Amino acid sequence: MSVFLALLPSGDALDALRSHPRPEREGVRWEPERRWHVTVRYSSHVDDAIVAMLTEVADEVTAQLGPPAILLGPATIRLGRDGTLVVPATGAELLARVVDEALGDALGTRDHSFLGHLTIARLRRHRTLDPDLIGVPITASFEASELCLIESTSSPEGSVYEIHHRATFPPMAPPRP
Repeated sequence: MSVFLALLPSGDALDALRSHPRPEREGVRWEPERRWHVTVRYSSHVDDAIVAMLTEVADEVTAQLGPPAILLGPATIRLGRDGTLVVPATGAELLARVVDEALGDALGTRDHSFLGHLTIARLRRHRTLDPDLIGVPITASFEASELCLIESTSSPEGSVYEIHHRATFPPMAPPRP
């Protein structure tokens, strides 16, 4: 089991993701819409204290920041040694930094610098990602309305997500004339 703070795509971004080609390939498991998200912070360690801390941090940072504008694209890329197929996501860097600052060293330091992305496909063991799946154009954007605390539990069909908390970003004030 694991938990993570994440932004969920909405509106036109969902439409773009739904219309992205998903060719049948041996060993490729396309992620269903219910698992699409941009992870802001992940923890493989889960207990009541971690869940409470992440809930508090989500509430604190959403009260401080306006809703992030997330840009997906411009094309699919391979991420990591396992060949996960993702769409790059920019716009959550400040949010990730503020979350990290609020957490301090409670979850330890990140293994790597923040790289926003939305996973669209995973590979089964001992498979390689077909090169023609990499670099497929996709662009979309969305304004995140909330930062969600999600619990992930493994199953044979892939991870099962349960949203434990939704921290809502305050609406942006309209620009002054």
